[in-house]
Amino acid sequence: MIGIDFTWIDLNGKLTNSLEVFTCDLLDCIADQNQQKNFVIITHPMIEKVIRDRFPMFQVYGIGGWGLRLLYHIASKNGVTFIKNHGIYDLLIRIHGIKKLWIPVLVPHNVRNIKADYIGTCHDLMTMNEFDNKANYKAVFERANLIVTISNFVKNQIIDQYDIPSDKITVIPNSIYISTDNAATEEVLSLKGKKFLLDCNAYDARKNTLVMIKAFERIMDKIPEDLVLCGGYKTSDGYFDSCTQYITEHDLSDRIHIFLGIDEKQKNWLFQNCSIFITPSENEGFGRTPVEAALFLKPVISTRATSLEEATCGMVHYIEDPRDDEELAKAIVKLLANPDSPERLMEIKNVFAQKYCAEAIVKEYMKVFGITTA
Repeated sequence: MIGIDFTWIDLNGKLTNSLEVFTCDLLDCIADQNQQKNFVIITHPMIEKVIRDRFPMFQVYGIGGWGLRLLYHIASKNGVTFIKNHGIYDLLIRIHGIKKLWIPVLVPHNVRNIKADYIGTCHDLMTMNEFDNKANYKAVFERANLIVTISNFVKNQIIDQYDIPSDKITVIPNSIYISTDNAATEEVLSLKGKKFLLDCNAYDARKNTLVMIKAFERIMDKIPEDLVLCGGYKTSDGYFDSCTQYITEHDLSDRIHIFLGIDEKQKNWLFQNCSIFITPSENEGFGRTPVEAALFLKPVISTRATSLEEATCGMVHYIEDPRDDEELAKAIVKLLANPDSPERLMEIKNVFAQKYCAEAIVKEYMKVFGITTA
């Protein structure tokens, strides 16, 4: 029996951030292949019902009895840390016959002091290094039975920065499945009838949202498209505020539309109806959104930075400097004037659909878990 550690998810239970979506997609495909009998989901007791309702085909264990549940309620997420740090987590999973853990988000605070064997998926090192020090990461990587990375870029980073042997790391990209059949069922009403460019990423300095805004400002009088930005943001770093302040001070509010907290159907509507999708990001462990856009048969402008060229298979349009708003502005105007042919967009879609097919990705994970599939 393999335990899937789901104690790290947000206690709001929405399951909408990118790491939660990645894990949920994989679990859905495991169930589609009738392999759920080999797994048990281990989660926070405060959202146990949410997980049971979302994954009725899986065994779900909200870790801890009534005494531990009281601790969770008192300490909230810190209750998970307490249980892991004091060996209670290990004891409880052994009682339930769990021999091995899969940690979908491999960071030190998710596995610190856990003695059970584990396989962990490392999504990137950029955000990871914000939360812990290098020694802790090295210990986590060395303790893992196997490390899965979502790109060769991240694998090479771990080898170079942490001196982990190459044969201890395997690359399995994230699965990406887009249901286009009903994508337009929930339009974003304020955009009805408008043409728009789309940047759907977190409002984050490494995503270069402000570069996107400045690039649009350069060309807004030359094109009919508005600019749509959607994603989440951290309240602590002030980057989102700097973006909105720039928009206000430069009188761009009539042409730039910001959306927060949109649901999956609305996001899909934005993908399906944009003229071009743009990601000026300079730091990604993978790069999901440009692949999603291409699966919607949309032209994509990306940077080549970190893993983005790898994720997009070198098949979309690229700028060389993620921080050069003038270069980005010129690339947008050029692509609007000379759009990709439908045949080219279908070619890109077919390559991505095959490469990121959930069924194939799950089969690779089954090999890692030592589970034989038909």
